[in-house]
Amino acid sequence: MNTEKYITYLLEHLPNEKTLAKKEVLEAYLPWNETIQKIVERKKLPESTKTLEVSI
Repeated sequence: MNTEKYITYLLEHLPNEKTLAKKEVLEAYLPWNETIQKIVERKKLPESTKTLEVSI
């Protein structure tokens, strides 16, 4: 799973959840959930999102 897409998805959608206290709601956002994997992989990142590459 693309971690950048996943984190972007979480930041966009978690604030809209009324409660994360319910186990089912929280489980729907976990990275091993097959549904969330499919949603995230279809998600397109905005053009303004740039990946920072760091050389060591």
